[in-house]
Amino acid sequence: MVSARNIAKWNTRVSLLYAVGIWTMLGTFGYFQIKRKRENPEAGEAAGHDEELKDDLTLQSKTEEKRRTGFYITETVTYKKDFVPYSTRIYNFITSHLNSTSDAASDISTSEK
Repeated sequence: MVSARNIAKWNTRVSLLYAVGIWTMLGTFGYFQIKRKRENPEAGEAAGHDEELKDDLTLQSKTEEKRRTGFYITETVTYKKDFVPYSTRIYNFITSHLNSTSDAASDISTSEK
């Protein structure tokens, strides 16, 4: 039987773990918010600056072709005939072992009677 002292210890440990997790999550969120503001300090001034940028972009688009700049990723998905997803394979593997062990357990319990 579990004593009240052990329950209190377990509750304290779980509460501490939960608190560390929450504070880690909040600290990470705050860090990335501050980091984003430092990288883009002109975000508040962008509203008045948008009109100038639109004019510049229309002039550039008339004179130049649109070019992709930066980092781009393309994906190609290939479907195979009669392919069984890995999640289904794992599920079938586990259920086959669970069914075989439950069948074996029922065979043992019926043989003991």
